[in-house]
Amino acid sequence: MNGTESKAKIFVSLKDDVTDYKEIVLPAAPKAGEWTTFETELSALGINSSSQIAMIGLVVEGTPENYDLHIGELAVRNPQKVHTPAQPKIEETQIIRGQYNTVDFKLRYASKPETNGEKYYNEDVDTWYYEIYYQQKGQNEMLLTTTTSWAAYVVDAPIAKEGEREARFGVRAVAADGKTKSDINWTEFKNIPYNSPKTDVVINKAVVKPGEQFTLKI
Repeated sequence: MNGTESKAKIFVSLKDDVTDYKEIVLPAAPKAGEWTTFETELSALGINSSSQIAMIGLVVEGTPENYDLHIGELAVRNPQKVHTPAQPKIEETQIIRGQYNTVDFKLRYASKPETNGEKYYNEDVDTWYYEIYYQQKGQNEMLLTTTTSWAAYVVDAPIAKEGEREARFGVRAVAADGKTKSDINWTEFKNIPYNSPKTDVVINKAVVKPGEQFTLKI
C-alpha cells in the first residue's frame, strides 16, 4: 500500500438477502509498503454461526490516482475447526538443469499412498495447497513456490557463489485455514551438477565499425 490509509471496506452479504451489504472499515496499516493482517469476528457485522454467506469482498472509495493496494488473502475461518494436514512424502526428485548460479528441479510427492486404483484428493488429507522449499548447503532454507498439485517443477532456484553445490528439497502441506501446516519433508542433500553452461554472448556496442574496439563477454 502506497500510504497507510486503506480507503477500503470489507463487505459481506448473506444468502437470504444478497443486496444487504454488511460493511466494516479496513483500518490503516501501521507502516506503508509492508504486509499487515487485519482480523475481525463476523459477530461485529451481525453475522452468527447459522448465517449463510453469499458474497464477501472489498470496496474502495475516495482513492487518489496513485492508489495501490495489494490483497494477499481474504478468508472466512471457523475458529472451532481443528486442522491436521498430512505430511507429504517425497516420492521422486529430479535435478533437471544445473547452471553456475541456478538449478531447475522437479518433485513428486504424496500425502497418502494410492493403491489398487484408489484415488485421493487434497481434501482427503486436510490440505489446501503445498509449499515447495529449497536449501543450498550452508545457506538459509527458502520457500520457492506453492501449488495444489502433487508435483512441482521449479525453474532457476538460486545457487549462491559462496555456497557448496549441494542442496536439499522439501515440501509441506498447508491446511484449508491457510495457517496450519505439516512439518517439512526434506530430501538428503544432493550434488547439483554444472551441466548447462550459459552461452549468452554480450557485446558492449550495438554497432561495431571496422577497426573499432569492442568488448565481448561470454
